[in-house]
Amino acid sequence: MTLRNRRHWLTVGCLTATAALITACGGNGGEGDAADAGEGSSGLTVVASTNVWGSVAAAVGGSNVEVVSIIDEAGADPHSYESQPSDAAELVGADLIVHNGAGYDEFVSQIIASEGLDTPAVEAAAVAGVEGHSHDHGHEHSEDGHEHSEDGHDEEPADHDHDHDHDEHSHEHGAEDNEHVWYDLAVVSEVAERIADELSELDADNADGYRSNLAEFQDGIDELATSVAELGESEDGGHPHVLSTESVATYLLADAHIHDLTPAGMHLAMHNETDPPAAVIAEINEIIDGGEADVMINNPQTETGVTNEMLSRAEQAGMPVVEFTETLPEGQDDFLAWMTDQVDALAAALGR
Repeated sequence: MTLRNRRHWLTVGCLTATAALITACGGNGGEGDAADAGEGSSGLTVVASTNVWGSVAAAVGGSNVEVVSIIDEAGADPHSYESQPSDAAELVGADLIVHNGAGYDEFVSQIIASEGLDTPAVEAAAVAGVEGHSHDHGHEHSEDGHEHSEDGHDEEPADHDHDHDHDEHSHEHGAEDNEHVWYDLAVVSEVAERIADELSELDADNADGYRSNLAEFQDGIDELATSVAELGESEDGGHPHVLSTESVATYLLADAHIHDLTPAGMHLAMHNETDPPAAVIAEINEIIDGGEADVMINNPQTETGVTNEMLSRAEQAGMPVVEFTETLPEGQDDFLAWMTDQVDALAAALGR
């Protein structure tokens, strides 16, 4: 496949033209033209909102598709991304759109509506049953304000058999409004299957290839899910505890049976892009100073003064810090490799 970044060279005149003229001015041209995607290319272009979903689409599409990721900067925060006119041109020229949904990449839905596009689309949050309207991330909050259920997370990680029922998929993590669904490996597996369905319909001649790529990708997801499940295992039967600067890894932590001790008010404040109340900060400091958490999970793409203070305090307390990010880092275009690196880093920090 060909993976390329969004382009910035479209002219204003081209952007204000009709959809056909936009395409003619460069929507599918240039150095990353789909015709150069590889021998046997179908000429299909998949446009993804972020390189996370772009990497999943690329794994399924293989050499038959070109994948364009609109947000691919390693340090970008998709929560606050402001779309560019070129983004509309990319989406207008797409054969398939893959986006997160749940308000995370709202610009995609806005462009689809404003341009009147009827392009096939896969929305990950819809697959997961996540609406993204609530700010409490759907967790049960204990009386101490921590975001964990009574006994942590009792559900076993999903056992993928590669035979998902799209209509009956239900999200089992109790976090129906957390938009970071790419950290739910069961959801990623099903999104990949939806992508394979759409590509097979658009390009029936290469359907077998898409199905083969899907099976290989889902095998990798299954292996990774096993590694995630092992994170929470211990000889004494207890589960690790973490503190997090933001709720990006919530689903993965739940699948790993890891308690997130972060006060609900911290995640709520980060979601609303505000500072948490003083009482919440005091509680966080108490957790760090008291050694209650084994590891701090940091999302470096949502940095604030408060999160920097958390990291500084954790360092002083000798608490390991592991980064979980919103997008793939620079130079990485493989979803499984990226996620495996993060899981391995957490395993090492936990002494697994």
